[in-house]
Amino acid sequence: MDTLPKDETATNPDEFDILFAALKHAKAKWDMALYAPDNVGNDLPQEVSDQLCQANCDALNAFLLHPAKDSRELLIKLRVFRDEEIVQGWWLAPQIVEQLVCDAQTAAFPGVRA
Repeated sequence: MDTLPKDETATNPDEFDILFAALKHAKAKWDMALYAPDNVGNDLPQEVSDQLCQANCDALNAFLLHPAKDSRELLIKLRVFRDEEIVQGWWLAPQIVEQLVCDAQTAAFPGVRA
């Protein structure tokens, strides 16, 4: 008989975890297509590339624009922000930066509304 408490986050992911997983999945699908052994040295067909790019962009925007509830989530979002080079001209950069500011306030002052 299992007497250890179950990890609730493993069985009940919240919206943040779902959006992060969707981002990683979209990026992985794009990478798998780009770097498939059969595709080395070739570009993807434009319609395939456009579809995978759009799915990745949509997932990235949904994730970064979703509020973080604590410092852990803020840290994850900041790493994605850095790794995806959002500051380098991403069309939703101003909205994402504003959300990160709100997230930082939430992390710094839990329970206080912005």
